[in-house]
Amino acid sequence: MDKIIFGKIVKPHGLKGEVKVLLSTNQTQFLSTLKNVYIGENDIAVKVEKSYIVGKFAVIKFFGISSFEQADKLRGLMVSTNRNEFVIPKDNFLVEDLIGSTLYDENNNEIGKLKEILQYGAADIFVVWADGREYIFPYIKEVVLKVFPEQKIIIVSKQKFDEVKICE
Repeated sequence: MDKIIFGKIVKPHGLKGEVKVLLSTNQTQFLSTLKNVYIGENDIAVKVEKSYIVGKFAVIKFFGISSFEQADKLRGLMVSTNRNEFVIPKDNFLVEDLIGSTLYDENNNEIGKLKEILQYGAADIFVVWADGREYIFPYIKEVVLKVFPEQKIIIVSKQKFDEVKICE
């Protein structure tokens, strides 16, 4: 079954076994119906007792985890769910679906390949391999004109891309 990592456990929350999860998505509506998650590299299945949002974090209480000490052992582990439980609104996409996409300008000229997406705050930063070097640029509507995650294609404004790109 295809899984989606949606966050990383950063620390215990309180004394009764809740954990604070730094979310790697801004799509949080799935948390209200979340029943099962997978923790760590070995995808250990855990049932969710409750979950709620606090800023850019989710606080999750797992069945069987009832103390600060037990919750602290989960620190640093990634949390995932089944892809079919994750609702993606129209015109939104998952970072993992874009990695490896080819960037084209509006005239269908190939620019390069998307290697990575860095998430810092105001705008995601795209890392692209083009012309034998690495460039970074912000994911903003003036630069990125259209995204086709299923086809792994991203259309950018060549002029705006050239204005904002930074060579690493």
